[in-house]
Amino acid sequence: MSNTNELLIIGQPYPNAIPVQQGAIAEFLRPHGNRLFVSLPNVTSDEIEALSDGELTVKLHKDKYSKGLLLVFCFKKDQFELNFDCPYQAAIVPDLVLPNVTSSKNRLAFEIVVVDPAANNQIINLRFITMSPELTLEFLMHVQLQLSAPHSVQDADHWIDLQRLLFTANELAALPIESFQCGKP
Repeated sequence: MSNTNELLIIGQPYPNAIPVQQGAIAEFLRPHGNRLFVSLPNVTSDEIEALSDGELTVKLHKDKYSKGLLLVFCFKKDQFELNFDCPYQAAIVPDLVLPNVTSSKNRLAFEIVVVDPAANNQIINLRFITMSPELTLEFLMHVQLQLSAPHSVQDADHWIDLQRLLFTANELAALPIESFQCGKP
């Protein structure tokens, strides 16, 4: 995750150990901000375009019983679509920072860092975007559920594992789940 002394420069190697070799991980509600870290070996120009200036929608695939949550990020540019599913478990984040949401118009902002591990962990793209107010509220309400008792991290992990066995990220993106557009006023 980012820290206050971290300097990220497109074209330079990522300065820390990368948290995932292929795919994406949502490092949200951390002391130094919110980050979607995307690692794509041999990233293509279509992928770069979708990640850098494509439309971004997010779906919250969640289970009310286990409180499991998969954030499904859908990047789309023209006819090209790139999807990632990211488990989120607030209960296991040791330094979780909950924002003070005082209005239904508040938005959670996050950075997107794209790295190519096949090119010496080179930073390919940096993007800053906001969740919609509706997504912000839905996400934070589910985080509160995950932090409330009783919550079994093992049950949530089991549900997440089962979803990932049943569905690819592309299939999750196609499920009839409400999607929220990011970055729009």
